[in-house]
Amino acid sequence: MNAALGTAAPPTLEQARSLRDIIATDATGRGAVSALCSAEVLLAAAERLAEAEWVFIVTGFRVGPQAKPETDGPGGAVMLARALNILGWFFRGDFIPQFRAAVVTDEACYDAVNACANSVIKPPIVALASSPEWFSQRRVLPPIYSQCPLRPAAKEVLVFIERPGRALDGSYYDMKGRDISPVSAPLDMAARDAMAAGIPVIGIGDGGNEAGMYAIHKDLSERLPDYAPHLSGVPSDYCIPADTSNWGAYALVALLSVYAGGWIGPCEYEEGEMLEALLKRGALDGYSLSSVPRVDGVPYSALQDKIASMKAWHASIKNGQSSTSGQSSTSGQLGA
Repeated sequence: MNAALGTAAPPTLEQARSLRDIIATDATGRGAVSALCSAEVLLAAAERLAEAEWVFIVTGFRVGPQAKPETDGPGGAVMLARALNILGWFFRGDFIPQFRAAVVTDEACYDAVNACANSVIKPPIVALASSPEWFSQRRVLPPIYSQCPLRPAAKEVLVFIERPGRALDGSYYDMKGRDISPVSAPLDMAARDAMAAGIPVIGIGDGGNEAGMYAIHKDLSERLPDYAPHLSGVPSDYCIPADTSNWGAYALVALLSVYAGGWIGPCEYEEGEMLEALLKRGALDGYSLSSVPRVDGVPYSALQDKIASMKAWHASIKNGQSSTSGQSSTSGQLGA
């Protein structure tokens, strides 16, 4: 493990299992998907991210007849990017800002995702990609990480959070099996380029039709035989199915907080600020397809409760560590 990550002990498998039980409870009625969430995968993905030098986080899923961005995905991407950047800021030793992660989306989702980012403190960069080859050619605006070929030795990671993943027939589908290919920019092609270059790919989703969900394609096909033709065929090294994609991302942030020695994830009020910013830019709840402060039908109060549960999970670990170790941590700087 990278010594720069501080003195806190890394999370254990048992702790990851209790965290998985927070984000995979069938809260949205799609337990067939989140039931496949693996604590081992969660833990391994968090370790990859903790050691990464640069992370691209791709999000943005358009829903409804007007093809508006949905409320699930951007919040998780913003919070994961911010957490990684905070790790970069605090563990350099000189407290000079060092960006380690950026959020990437397409033109149709950019305004909503960027507004979501700018609604929180220490917002991450949101970059725009318009070409299927955006990852291999580093074609994003602003050019945050250009002048550089794919470099596995640089410990890069590519993450998809609630991003459409093409099915095995080459088309993109929504949760009702409707073809959404005309409104889905093929940013998921980056998975192919990253894996060919030996760069780890993390896929986070809640329906099975998102980029990175091919890792559980066989199991999902058996659980959801009628929907099987519409499942994603985009692979990943670490597949994290959760009740909502945001919660899958928040779980990774919670695990990174253990490495950090202090909570670097969302606060309850930030969930509301991100949702408000998204709704003002036309985003819709993916379940009701309406402009309401919900994520996949989960009401705002339950969203806040979920963050509180993850913070409590982290606090129990932090308190346990402090009672058994006299080592200092960064908790005073990063928050409880």
